[in-house]
Amino acid sequence: MIKALLRLAWPLTLSGLVTVVISGNDTVFLGRIGAGAVAAGATAVGVYAVATALLNGFALPAQVLTARHRGAGAPVEAARSAEHTASLAFWGSVPLVIVLMLLAEPLIHLIAGSAVDVTTAAAYLRILAGGLPLFAVGVVLGGFATGVGRSRVVLVGTLCSAAIDIGGTSLLFTFGGGTLGVAVGTLAGSVAPAVVALAWLRSLKREGIAVPAVREMLRRPDFRHEAWALGWPGALLGATGVGSSVVVTVLLAPSGTVVLATVRALDVVERPVWTLIYSLATAGTTLLAVRVGAGDREGHDRVVRTLAAAAAVIAVCCVVSLPPVTPAMLRVVVEDPQVAAAAGPIVWIYWAQVLWMAATATTNAVLRAHGDTRTPLRASLIGEYAVFLPVGWLLCRWLGLGLSGVYVAHHVFWAAFLVVGLIAARRRVAGGLPHRSLDEHESSPSGKGTE
Repeated sequence: MIKALLRLAWPLTLSGLVTVVISGNDTVFLGRIGAGAVAAGATAVGVYAVATALLNGFALPAQVLTARHRGAGAPVEAARSAEHTASLAFWGSVPLVIVLMLLAEPLIHLIAGSAVDVTTAAAYLRILAGGLPLFAVGVVLGGFATGVGRSRVVLVGTLCSAAIDIGGTSLLFTFGGGTLGVAVGTLAGSVAPAVVALAWLRSLKREGIAVPAVREMLRRPDFRHEAWALGWPGALLGATGVGSSVVVTVLLAPSGTVVLATVRALDVVERPVWTLIYSLATAGTTLLAVRVGAGDREGHDRVVRTLAAAAAVIAVCCVVSLPPVTPAMLRVVVEDPQVAAAAGPIVWIYWAQVLWMAATATTNAVLRAHGDTRTPLRASLIGEYAVFLPVGWLLCRWLGLGLSGVYVAHHVFWAAFLVVGLIAARRRVAGGLPHRSLDEHESSPSGKGTE
């Protein structure tokens, strides 16, 4: 079981790490132009990130529904579920494009005021927004690939995205593309995963394997389909997750720029660890959904135990090994020695969060495999706004604990998140697994699955 988990997880992990590298590519090039270009690009990317977070939420229903139908021996239904999900994501991206195109200037001005060049930032945002429909299709097809156990397709798409983004941006920058040339390079990279996934689907179709049809993916979306019920909570969770950094900024603003820079630097250092745990949980979701589709309770429980053990091992290794080296890591991220000094007293409590992350990632994998995406959303909202915000305000503002206070509040947030998720997961599993017969589903005309 651990081999199956790792076989699915490693391409997702590497893909996530490559994405982290890509995310810093714009800043490197814009930094050569000047601080004004960095500020304009960062503001535009911040707005764009909310839109992509919304669309990323539709990768999950594609993955879960595909894996369930795969477990039930219904490859045609797996392809159809991906078609429904892709239509929701594609047409959901259209109003986002319209809003960002028409309201780019007001949005930039609302967020940054006169601190940035509004005209440049708005043009940057419009260029990025143009790729959202194809980005949405790529997200869903990546979920479909993961659902059929082909997570390497996601990695190939990400590597192509990195090559096109970095290579295209370098070329445009060399020939005087400037700030907007960087945006065009990013746009080209953002649509590369969709192109890779579509090429992969064509190769599967030639083998007589049931795959999502492009024509069906572009049809009018069906909001009665299960993909919508699974997708919208994940989309909202992604968007609110992006906004959580704003809450931390509000709490720590009086503590000064060094503290704010320390939080940002710690987030950068932590991101590879979270990517590893999240990728492991994503792989676990696929394996669990297959067992749910097959009605395999014993296999389901084995996957849960394997996932929990693997996530716990990673978390414990991180908690033991990373705190002593964190100040040195921070000095690589930010040259200012005050940042490493500010982080020194709280590194142990900071990295202890990884234990909570491992537990909640496992719980979320169980919930999502059972088709419950609302509980993670509910747990996040309760933890963030009913728990973290008041506790953080008490510790940071009233008691003046600053950085220490915010990470103590983070532990309380994770505890609340885990409790909500555990209660729901226990109920889901206790309710039993759905048993499906192959006779209840249409089978592939070729008799082949999607693998």
